[in-house]
Amino acid sequence: MAINLKEKILLSSLPILLLGCQSGKMPNYFWSYETGPTNAGNYHSVATGDFNSDGNLDIVGGNFNPGGILVWYGNGNGSWNEVNTPSDLGDIRDLACGDINNDGFDDIICTSFGDAKGVRVFLSNGDGTWRLAAFPTEKGTFEGLEVADMNYDGNLDVIAANTSSSGQSDGGVNVWFGDGKGRFSKNYGPQSTGVYRDVAIADFNNDGKLDIVSTRWGVDGEVKVWYGTNRAEWYAGSSPETVGSFIGVTTGDYDGDGRIDICATAYHEGVYLWYQDENGKFTEPCRLLDYGHWWEVQSIDLDFDGDQDIVTTSFGEDGVKIFRNDWKCDWHDWSNLIDSEKTYYGLTYGDFNNDSRPDLAAANYSQGVHIWLQVYDENRYDSGPPRPVETDSLDLWFIEKGTATYGETVYSVFFDTGIADIRPDQEPILEKVAQVINKYPNSKVTLEGHADFRNINTTEYPSNLELSEARGNAVKDALMPRLKSQRTRFIGPVGWSDTRPKVFDPNAPEELQLNRRCDIIIEKVKRTPDYEYLQRVNKFEYADSLDVGVIDEDLLLGETSKPKGLHNATLDPYQNKVFTKASGIPEYIIGSLDVLNIIIWTGLDKKEFEVTVGNSGDVFIPNVGDEKFYVKGKTSTQVENELYEILESVLKKPNVEVDVKYYFAHQSSILGEIRDTDDDDTGPGRYPLTGRETLLDFISNHGGPTKDADLTQIQVIQENGQSLYFNLWATIVEADITQNPVMDANQIVFIPSLTTSSRFVFVFGEVNNPGLIEIKESSGLPLIECIAHAGNFTREALQSDIRIIRGDIDKPNILEADIHKLLKEGDFSQNVKLFDRDIVFVPQTTYSSTTEFINSLNPTLSLLQTFFLVNQVFK
Repeated sequence: MAINLKEKILLSSLPILLLGCQSGKMPNYFWSYETGPTNAGNYHSVATGDFNSDGNLDIVGGNFNPGGILVWYGNGNGSWNEVNTPSDLGDIRDLACGDINNDGFDDIICTSFGDAKGVRVFLSNGDGTWRLAAFPTEKGTFEGLEVADMNYDGNLDVIAANTSSSGQSDGGVNVWFGDGKGRFSKNYGPQSTGVYRDVAIADFNNDGKLDIVSTRWGVDGEVKVWYGTNRAEWYAGSSPETVGSFIGVTTGDYDGDGRIDICATAYHEGVYLWYQDENGKFTEPCRLLDYGHWWEVQSIDLDFDGDQDIVTTSFGEDGVKIFRNDWKCDWHDWSNLIDSEKTYYGLTYGDFNNDSRPDLAAANYSQGVHIWLQVYDENRYDSGPPRPVETDSLDLWFIEKGTATYGETVYSVFFDTGIADIRPDQEPILEKVAQVINKYPNSKVTLEGHADFRNINTTEYPSNLELSEARGNAVKDALMPRLKSQRTRFIGPVGWSDTRPKVFDPNAPEELQLNRRCDIIIEKVKRTPDYEYLQRVNKFEYADSLDVGVIDEDLLLGETSKPKGLHNATLDPYQNKVFTKASGIPEYIIGSLDVLNIIIWTGLDKKEFEVTVGNSGDVFIPNVGDEKFYVKGKTSTQVENELYEILESVLKKPNVEVDVKYYFAHQSSILGEIRDTDDDDTGPGRYPLTGRETLLDFISNHGGPTKDADLTQIQVIQENGQSLYFNLWATIVEADITQNPVMDANQIVFIPSLTTSSRFVFVFGEVNNPGLIEIKESSGLPLIECIAHAGNFTREALQSDIRIIRGDIDKPNILEADIHKLLKEGDFSQNVKLFDRDIVFVPQTTYSSTTEFINSLNPTLSLLQTFFLVNQVFK
């Protein structure tokens, strides 16, 4: 029978497929995009358990700002429902789950710093409520945590790493034996001194008794093993001999020899792995990573091949790393399969959607609890579950593949003279605000307190600044009990004293009421629906009724509403129409009209062909069969491999090289303020994409922006007609990569123009939204108003040493301003008037001299010049 090319390739690949993990090739699974129960909040730890005994895994997250524990019940399909929090106290460092009191419901155990120290236990009632058990300890600071039945009495015990180090008897590794009723013995741990960070449990010496391994921090840092005896007794076991400051630890049989091995993360030194040999000793370490700051590490058999794989989290900016164990310790970094955002701490895993595949969950430093579901479909865009919200809401069927910002609404709560007490007539406003926040729990809420121009000087409020801050705090305190979720991100309260009045006339005291207020600024975010998912779950009739393109009426009920345009780019996508990372690196995807250069070597004999990919996606290669060869949608590497498999049956040891000579298949356009030079590929026009190319690359490669270009509002029109807006100023000056998307085919980039009559100030440094601020008044722009337009100060801003650069960059006039004097002492001379082409810099630290300041600024100005941006501001 005849065998076509696809069947021939499949048959030739069969031995490799049968060998499975020996191949080191790509796995047969992928990961969905992040679908966790919350995408906001500061989390340090995460764990799983079945708290209501319904057979579905639930999630618990440990928050460190403002603190506390949040719990979400799992629905068994990857969606979640938030339930009552066991505690809102403490910087939660680690979490563990297990049935402490043997009632059939998993309970929560946590370690914490701050206002709730020690190790605490919260017993589940099975209905979303909790009760306290007797704490193992309320003293000391603990980090890593495990629960296990260490003495085989049928009850769970608690093991924790103690980071206390103030005395000779502090620190170590603690063990408390449970009695199955929520009570615990005194500490019977194997070590009572030293700063320890994490613990793991395993049987290292195969004696049937559980042992402990723990990581020690500091100059005496090590990874230490203690053998257990089933009683409150321990003795030192064989341990790795490596010295270092270690953090996370896990165990597994990584080489399949029946002996437990150890993997640990080290501060600034990567990830270590030690194998246990036949004598019970640990070998010299294998380094999975030799760089970076890594926190938690877990051993998981992700692909059911019988070998333990390793997953670790970075508290630097390297996200989540996955190392697949291919055939007994042949490790491969497959982190490119998962899209993870920057800084993570806690890590766990479980089957969250009941498909018998292990999924991952991690605690993000600033963006909530993230979950990635394991899928066997490479098209991960359509593989995510619904987002977690209340089950009686249609929002249950929403998935956050992206978010839509629906505007900024400002409500105001007003106060009587000289006090910060909430008036009864302002309660309806607070109720309305709470309703909107509860409807959009992922919103960002900024609280800004204000006072009128009349100075106050009392014991409670020494100045208008303290009064305005107190009003902001009063509003926040009144709002918090009304909110259903802690996912909302609060900014402030910020006190503006009397510097931002609505009424300026001192002769109209009745109108000064408008100045005695707290503004509540809500930037509401609603998730966009996944229509394909709705259809799959038979909810498509609801999808047609969802008006996701229109602002909800609730968003227009405040005093003012203004659109918000900027979007965040999907960082480093796995693939799009132009490229794929199937081989681990970005490679161009061949398409129709591309011209390929193909070289076939047989010994010293070279044959070279230049072929054009037809509209049908195939090419004809002379002397290589009588049929056309299909290449569309493949990379050069894939084409090389397939040609090799065909040729090796007729040629002796052929060598195949395939390159794209001319790119025509994938193109995008650029219009507006793009420079047209003497080169053919510059200026407005349609240009080919040659692989992974960012928006900044695309603009720079085709002439760069003109001197009149406005890089703060670049419009990118998608193939489906949707427009997205990005601020490349933030990318260039503040390294904000979320504003620099990766280009895809058939997009249109439009660079708008700054009008010749417009006047601007450039603000950068420690402000939330650096970039160009327009001057609308001929009298100039007050500094404090400019800072407000730039999103206000960050927490790191040094407000007492703001610098204004005016005039020629080579010989600038440097002005200094102290916002503290303006706000606290009423020194309005500090509120400098800004004029066209002024530069405002908000530092983190003070400068000893003007020369030091100028020298520190030079790299930024050089960067602006590199991208033709100085002309935009200074010509």
